[in-house]
Amino acid sequence: LDFSLTSERRLGTRVVAGGDRLGNVTEAAQAGWEGLRKIRAEKGAAPYDQVVKGAQFILDTEKSYSSEWISNKGDYYFYDGVASKVYPVNPKHTGFRAMLGSRYGAFHTEPFTRHIVALLESYASCNATPRQIRRFSYFHQNVLYINGYDGTCWRLNGPSVTQVPNGQGALFLEEGGEACPSIVVGNHGLLFKTLADDLQWARETDSGMGPEIQRAAFMAWVFAVGFHDRLPSKPILLVEGVERSGKSFSIKRVQHVLIGRRRSMSIGENGQRDFPISLLHASPIALLDNQDTPIPWLKDEIATYTTEGGWPKRKLYTTSEEEYILPEAFLAVSSRDPKTFRRPHIAERCILVRLEQRPKTSAEYMMWILLDENRGKLLGEWLWYCNRIVKLLQEPLPQDFGYRLADMAQFIFAAMRSFLPQEEADKMTRAVLLAAQRERDALVSEEEPLVDVFKGWVTEGNLSRRVSMTELWQEL
Repeated sequence: LDFSLTSERRLGTRVVAGGDRLGNVTEAAQAGWEGLRKIRAEKGAAPYDQVVKGAQFILDTEKSYSSEWISNKGDYYFYDGVASKVYPVNPKHTGFRAMLGSRYGAFHTEPFTRHIVALLESYASCNATPRQIRRFSYFHQNVLYINGYDGTCWRLNGPSVTQVPNGQGALFLEEGGEACPSIVVGNHGLLFKTLADDLQWARETDSGMGPEIQRAAFMAWVFAVGFHDRLPSKPILLVEGVERSGKSFSIKRVQHVLIGRRRSMSIGENGQRDFPISLLHASPIALLDNQDTPIPWLKDEIATYTTEGGWPKRKLYTTSEEEYILPEAFLAVSSRDPKTFRRPHIAERCILVRLEQRPKTSAEYMMWILLDENRGKLLGEWLWYCNRIVKLLQEPLPQDFGYRLADMAQFIFAAMRSFLPQEEADKMTRAVLLAAQRERDALVSEEEPLVDVFKGWVTEGNLSRRVSMTELWQEL
């Protein structure tokens, strides 16, 4: 068996060949195997004493590696100082089990290991240090950290973008994404061209939101995905369009660039209980795909979440203990007829863009292959723009707005200035904010019979005509 750790190779430890069940392990891990095996081989020692000694040996060894036991929102985690990774302290978690097996030869199928893990859980519950643990991004003191999903993270402070070990400034779980091995940070001129320029934006919407404004609003949302902490009230991206307009593809393509995976959430009338958990694991983008059929409970759940809400849940196997589920994902919705989102207090939190049917379709498989080939440059360019935004967020920005989602409005000013000259960027931002508000108003009134009748009456030569309420009612 090969239990060698790639992160230990990266740190420069030499791989050696062991004997007697050790297989090929690193020198760092071999000491753990030998130490725990000696404890288990002690003659005449009581099984309980062996378990206690084994747990203490692991604690002492990990302390020498600068590993940590961490608490976060009532749960306990282990930060591996060798691999720079974070694992839940849970005997069923694959990463935690693999660490114990590869480093100490303690396999979860053995009663000895299960007793040791129970002692480690007890130790963590009494001695863990409270720290923030994130899935994709962490923005703190004007520094943005992005998960690299390989034991590293990207640190963006405005002047520079650097790759640092996971745990240095921010702690990330490695679940939910795929590492990109060849990220090239810089402006390659590919990001806008790949994610937005080839979409068939509606030429003109009822509110006058043309292709350029829709493109700018869409890309502002793409950058906002990295600033979860900066945007407590998260805007919903609502992509509306007919069949073959690329609604789902436009969002999945962003997912693929940022985390190397494409996935959508499947929810139905009975999915209310699992909705918070699904959101939690969907970070950074939770895609509700083809959301056309109204679901009664979904309106309230989305309204709660978009206003920095969460869900209190009872902990399993407890009577009175609660845990608070507060996901980090940004919601994106693709729909032909978004009935669920026409409620005013939901529509007010949407960035609505509309797509038309594409004149011709392309082979999706080859498009994903091409996206994979360029992911290093695309993700590197996204990091480059986010770094510019970090710097711009430290400069004076407009404060007061006549719209909902004021945090997002301020963020759009910074996002636009990251790729346009300031005067042009501010002009575009105001156009986006005004058109987006008109589009939200139009969304609320869509399929409202009275609005349609009134529009027809206005076009019959009644614009600017003074009428009484009684006359208007009779003519309508």
